[in-house]
Amino acid sequence: AMATAMAEWGERIGRAVQGSADAPDPYAALWDGLVASVTDHRDLSMATVDALVRSEHQDSLRAVLAQGHERARRGLAAVLLGVAPEE
Repeated sequence: AMATAMAEWGERIGRAVQGSADAPDPYAALWDGLVASVTDHRDLSMATVDALVRSEHQDSLRAVLAQGHERARRGLAAVLLGVAPEE
């Protein structure tokens, strides 16, 4: 359930990032969107921090989080660079 919730949150963040590309200052708009997302989804933000702490002692959780972070990193970089995530 946590992985699904984090994936959905990641998709929301992705939409915010994509929406910031046309802003006069895309990086400021990006950070504004990220901060708003954390604020709007405080419970999920706190659960994410809790999962990160627990992952220190749970290899399976650590693997799930690592996969999610890798996808998120690639997606964010792709949006910022204007390329496909596979590149």
